Amino acid sequence: MRQAHKTKAPRKQVTRRLLSLVALTTLLLSPLGCRPSQQTQERVVIYCALDLVFAKPVLKEFEQLTGIQVDIKGDSEAAKTTGLAQLIRAEKAAPICDVFWNNEIIQTLALKEADCIAPYASPSANTLPAQWRDSDHYWHAIAARARVIVYNPDLIKPEDLPRHVSELTAPQWKGKAVIAKPLFGTTATHISTLYHLWSPQKGRNFLRDLQKNKIGITDGNASVVRLVAAGEFPFGLTDTDDVFMGMKAGKNIAWSTIGQSPEHPGSLLIPNTIAMIANAPHPDAAKKLIDFILSPAVERKLRDCDSHQIPLHPDIAPPPELNTLSIQAIDYAPVAAQLDSVFKDVKSLRL
Repeated sequence: MRQAHKTKAPRKQVTRRLLSLVALTTLLLSPLGCRPSQQTQERVVIYCALDLVFAKPVLKEFEQLTGIQVDIKGDSEAAKTTGLAQLIRAEKAAPICDVFWNNEIIQTLALKEADCIAPYASPSANTLPAQWRDSDHYWHAIAARARVIVYNPDLIKPEDLPRHVSELTAPQWKGKAVIAKPLFGTTATHISTLYHLWSPQKGRNFLRDLQKNKIGITDGNASVVRLVAAGEFPFGLTDTDDVFMGMKAGKNIAWSTIGQSPEHPGSLLIPNTIAMIANAPHPDAAKKLIDFILSPAVERKLRDCDSHQIPLHPDIAPPPELNTLSIQAIDYAPVAAQLDSVFKDVKSLRL
């Protein structure tokens, strides 16, 4: 039987097939090949410790105004600031994050000491008081919350509440108060502040006495509000934003101011802080995002939302609920220096 002879394809047909193969290979190897318009879209990565229910509308507006894609990483209610700060440290040699939106301040100061953040003099921060911006522009503060008592009005009268944090170790409050775990977030900031205001030894004794007084420990400030509203504790220490969110949800709670000691009677104010990561992968987009977050317009939005955060720009009035709040003046640099001691003591006491 005669074998059929293979015929060669015309040269033009071979060339056409080769070009099609090259085009298909390029499409398959390109990121998001089916959406080539996104390959060149400007983007920025933000690690955000502020509750995303408040941060996301701000970041979404930035995306809409600039066309820059914002990739957001948050963390759990319990770990929040500490978890994200540890991640930034772990990624120091090859950063993924561009901007850190911290819901407090001392972890940001610690990241500066660890050379994990970079200076950027944002023009949006020009009107901030010197207290709320780093002199070398490594961080800027916005939108603060106050540390307060949240209480259940069915279980305790406001006139019977402790007036100072230092009173929580008194016998009459045994088993009656709850706080978030002091390793994380604003509670770690609060305890570190007490170490600074009182002395490390007195702060250490305070933690030990809280343990003896059977203070309740829970996984976050929002959990403090839930436990008090449920009647498991008459009162607890938390932040104003968590109180206002609880009240918005119809929880049976009220709040009262609390000083740090008779010598330091003012409420503790803890701001959000914004910083650019050292060697950020997208520095230009990071600067645009920082300018936007620090703008007075955004601070007004954070004041007017359900969390009622306290503006730091001097020309923006505080929320009406907090306009008579007496504030304890704090230099947070020496407070940050106490953080490692607080962590060590909290872990040794197994609080």
